[in-house]
Amino acid sequence: MIGDIPVNKDHFRSDLDEEASRDLFKQSVSWINLETFSHCNRQCWFCANSYIDRLSGNQELDSKILDMVVKNLASINYSGVINLSLYNEPLFDESIIGPIKTIRDHCPNAQITVFSNGDFLNEDYLTRLSDAGLNKIHLSIHTGNNEDLNDQKVQARIRFYREKIGLKINMSIESPGEQYKGTTKFGNIDIQLYEPNMRVMGSNMGELIAEVEQHENRTNPCFDPAAQFTIEYGGKVVPCCRIRTDAKEHADMHFCSLHDVDSIFQAYTHPRAVEWRRSVSFYGDKQSPCSTCDNAVFEGNWIEKKVLNRLKESIA
Repeated sequence: MIGDIPVNKDHFRSDLDEEASRDLFKQSVSWINLETFSHCNRQCWFCANSYIDRLSGNQELDSKILDMVVKNLASINYSGVINLSLYNEPLFDESIIGPIKTIRDHCPNAQITVFSNGDFLNEDYLTRLSDAGLNKIHLSIHTGNNEDLNDQKVQARIRFYREKIGLKINMSIESPGEQYKGTTKFGNIDIQLYEPNMRVMGSNMGELIAEVEQHENRTNPCFDPAAQFTIEYGGKVVPCCRIRTDAKEHADMHFCSLHDVDSIFQAYTHPRAVEWRRSVSFYGDKQSPCSTCDNAVFEGNWIEKKVLNRLKESIA
């Protein structure tokens, strides 16, 4: 690795054997998104769940896939982040405690986290999550499904967490109409509270949310398909957390299904994964939906730009 560039020639090869693929995954991936079930209890306007049904049912990740993922990660002593959420509400179903315990047993050094709307939190649930091995909760302070940032309701929600659950919240940002940010701790769990004005600071989520301003003509590299590994509840591996195959626009934007490979390492070096990394890892125009994405923008200094350009030439 040179500077902050996390890719090398091997990231653009689909002919690596199992051992080489495992080594590449180990040296590259520091964040894993693992969606353990589908349900979300909200339909927020700034999320595609506002028109894609995640409310009426709940499909769980196949236990065989969870077992494979955990064993693969244990084999490399994975110590990065494992985020057990994607487009679901991870704390809706308390069965998530089982996967947390399993991951903690097999990957003792991993940082297990969730992104939650907090609707189902109480002191007892937090205690069991802490005992199971959860490290962190990214806690949003959303109000109504169709509302913009509502300062009064956000402040009421913060009071609720303080008074009803007993969280000692330290607010670092309280900027009405713009954003709120704070931190607290419960047992072994670090909790980060955050609520921005999504009209101003939101994402178009892979061009699925028309109400959020589009950022056009992205030319900077993105390394998410190299540094992250994202698994949907149905077992499909997608390039990043902005891609969801239950949206018709993204239906074919996955590397493979974990049902069709023997390990997550094979999925990581799958030909479609290599193809996607080639399309976003260098300077130049990006294709939709990456062309309007403002997430994970790599600027790079002149040395890093030169290195990336040489790498691009060497794999042409």
